[in-house]
Amino acid sequence: MQQNAVPIKTILFIMSTVLILMSATISALNNYEKYSYETTTINVADNWVKVYSDSISQGNSWSKKVEEGASQGFDCEIKKGDPHPYCIMLNWITPSEFQGLNLSLYKYMTIHGTYDSPSMNDFLRVSLRQFDLGYTQMNKVHTYKYNLIEIQRKNFKDEIRIDLSDLSVPFWWMSMMKGQKVDSFVAINNVPLIEVSTGTHATIGEHKLRISSFDFDREVVPITKVYEYILLVWGCFIFLILMIVSIYFAILLRTKVDNEKNLIQINTALSLRSAELEIFNKTDELTGVLNRAGMQNKMMDCMSQDVLPLTVVMVDLDHFKKINDRYGHQTGDVVLANLGELLNKFIKNDESVSRFGGEEFMILMPNQTFEMVKERIEALRVEIETYDMPIDKPVTASFGVATSIYRIEFKQLIEKADNALYVAKNNGRNCIKHEGD
Repeated sequence: MQQNAVPIKTILFIMSTVLILMSATISALNNYEKYSYETTTINVADNWVKVYSDSISQGNSWSKKVEEGASQGFDCEIKKGDPHPYCIMLNWITPSEFQGLNLSLYKYMTIHGTYDSPSMNDFLRVSLRQFDLGYTQMNKVHTYKYNLIEIQRKNFKDEIRIDLSDLSVPFWWMSMMKGQKVDSFVAINNVPLIEVSTGTHATIGEHKLRISSFDFDREVVPITKVYEYILLVWGCFIFLILMIVSIYFAILLRTKVDNEKNLIQINTALSLRSAELEIFNKTDELTGVLNRAGMQNKMMDCMSQDVLPLTVVMVDLDHFKKINDRYGHQTGDVVLANLGELLNKFIKNDESVSRFGGEEFMILMPNQTFEMVKERIEALRVEIETYDMPIDKPVTASFGVATSIYRIEFKQLIEKADNALYVAKNNGRNCIKHEGD
């Protein structure tokens, strides 16, 4: 009886405490605002805006950027020629192309502006473009994920309110990203870019778009209602807990030691698994080199330690698409895996190599200039060309190299290496080009 008295007193104490907390919570809630929206406004005039049309893909349409007071947009003439003619306005809403806004907490988006076109049945396409390290490629806007909705012109009068739950990821974009690990789920937790364009089957003729701002509304749920539900849940939860405690209290006491041992074993297993996952999440599964996330960590280490000089090497397999087309993607994967093995053997000490995207790789070489590593890179180029690949012709690669002896942004250094790679590709491939040559 004495042993049973302790649990009863404990249970009564818990019940009393919870009841007091409930009463205090209900009293406090009466002083809170019951319902409102919090609005975040993004003014287009504060953003970097770019306008273009299907002329960049050999279409006949044209567009020009227009600024009118606080509004920006385009004057566009849709012409026949391209199967899907269009005009597009890109709004970079954050200074960084990679670090956008988390819009997943917002419920509505309001566009303030006007749209004129030859037909009231024309559509305007609005896309919140998501950056994701898993598939978004540097300087390739089309790899930013489309989270879009199309709205009819007749519904757009000075402003249009969009429910963000109506956004969807188009099938045509997922098809275009073939080979990348993309899904059909809407993702707007990292949005640096808002794209507004003419919609599907745009009418031939003049189209005019002017936008002054974007409003994002976050719904503040009625606090009283929320805590009324919480109170109900608490009551049910406490009731269940008390029932369980009263029934199993003795069993829990007897098994306490065993549970502690199990927890120790679980924590040990989780620690080991966490270490394994950390390595796995930073490694490209196919090639065995670092993925973009892994390389980003290496870059941040170099930046934090002011490592100079610093050399970046971009490696790109020549005519890899032809290899896939002729021998199949499985053979192409074997070629990539073999290249990953060669690159892993190539790096030394604090050097790193990652798969930058598709058949393109990046080598990070701290404390070294191009002259210091030129012979090694040439040896790597020859080794790739002479390696026994699973096809009946040599596989070659082009190299773009950039070196910084002063501290610059990694983005600039990578762009320089990428430019050098472009020169190598345009000079017959299977060669090494250094930025500045």
